[in-house]
Amino acid sequence: MFLSKNRKITKEITAIIREIVEERMAELISWVDGYFRFEEKASEELLPDIFSFNTQDILLEGSRRFDEWGIIHKKIPDFNAILTLSEKWLKEGAALDLSSDEWKVLSLIDGRSTVREIIDKFKKPSIEIAKIIVNLLDRGLIEFEEKKKMELEKAKKEAEILFVKAKDLCKKKKFIEAEALLTKALMLHPDFVMAHLLLADLYYILKNYRLASQEYYQVIKRDPENPLGYYGMGFVRIKFGDLLGALKALEKAYEYSKGELKEKINRLISLLRTILIEIDNRKLLI
Repeated sequence: MFLSKNRKITKEITAIIREIVEERMAELISWVDGYFRFEEKASEELLPDIFSFNTQDILLEGSRRFDEWGIIHKKIPDFNAILTLSEKWLKEGAALDLSSDEWKVLSLIDGRSTVREIIDKFKKPSIEIAKIIVNLLDRGLIEFEEKKKMELEKAKKEAEILFVKAKDLCKKKKFIEAEALLTKALMLHPDFVMAHLLLADLYYILKNYRLASQEYYQVIKRDPENPLGYYGMGFVRIKFGDLLGALKALEKAYEYSKGELKEKINRLISLLRTILIEIDNRKLLI
């Protein structure tokens, strides 16, 4: 009896651990940028076989979350924005039917805390809390603090002016000056997709492919259906010698592009597939 009970407990604990690890892995995969370090472990340090995971399932879950984050960012463009309770909340608050997490979110809105700070108060996946905030925004119960909104609008206009100047400098091949203006524009308005894209193209021209890659990621992160972000990333992957990665990026660009760009991308995809097939055939001959 004691042995059977212990086995049951071990199985339950194992299930809990697996669930936590899978959750963390899926969340990591949904990130489009970050700093990572790889450390190879000795065989005796590896987890036992019971903790092996289905890589395909985790990749699919990470992809799903990536798409969800794209929708969330359209509703919450700035996670440093401050939230306040709306007039509707003040009138209807007592009669509202809300979940415990929704009530907790509302209780944390104090006119000082940012969206990011509120999310960090929970011991749950950030995407779940972000969706709750989006729902409360859609229902009109909360809103962005007006003063902050005005500051953001002012910053956006200043960023747009800097972007136009930078674009003109790029045409004159004054890339260093253009980089400085674009960097300043993105400090004012971090979610300025076109500024990220122009800066990425600029870095590509300057052959700084690492920084170009980071900026193309920023484009894709903020606008997951922007074909130019994937298009640029495809060329960066080619420069890195990652032809398969380039093919995947260009296939994504093809999915969201139109007109002449779609035709151009289609030709590039066909060429890459031919090259990859030829490489595989060469390997077979060795």
